[in-house]
Amino acid sequence: MSFEFKGGKSNFTLLDNFIKLSKEKESIVAIGLLKDFNSNYENGNNVVSVAIQNEFGTEKIPSRPFMRTTAIKYEKDLNRLRNGLIKKIISGKITLQKALEIIGQEYVYQIKYVINHENFAPNAASTIARKGSNKRPLIDTTRMIESINYKVRNK
Repeated sequence: MSFEFKGGKSNFTLLDNFIKLSKEKESIVAIGLLKDFNSNYENGNNVVSVAIQNEFGTEKIPSRPFMRTTAIKYEKDLNRLRNGLIKKIISGKITLQKALEIIGQEYVYQIKYVINHENFAPNAASTIARKGSNKRPLIDTTRMIESINYKVRNK
């Protein structure tokens, strides 16, 4: 990305905002089941481990890629959002911190939407019998979906 700054008071304000942004560039937004998150289901299984097993699949569990599906399906929307936020940061309307929070909130919403609406491989008959119902895959106790979050961090 390149910017051209020429004279004029408003352009110097843009330059000042760009300099501030470049100083904050070490900030990132982490999205998903965050590494500092540590929770287990009642049966003792770790929520993050179960999410990884479902995302990539195992010998017994089919892949249900809720994170990758979100990244692919909503890539254009999230890029549009990001580009609009970059313009707002440079013009001084919002901070980088606020922009990363908006991106985090939107991505979390999209992940949860995918879990609730995407057509993933159905639960096995043995899983349905154990759960006592034919709930959608990835949703049983709702602990995993409720655990999806974001956090703005400095590198």
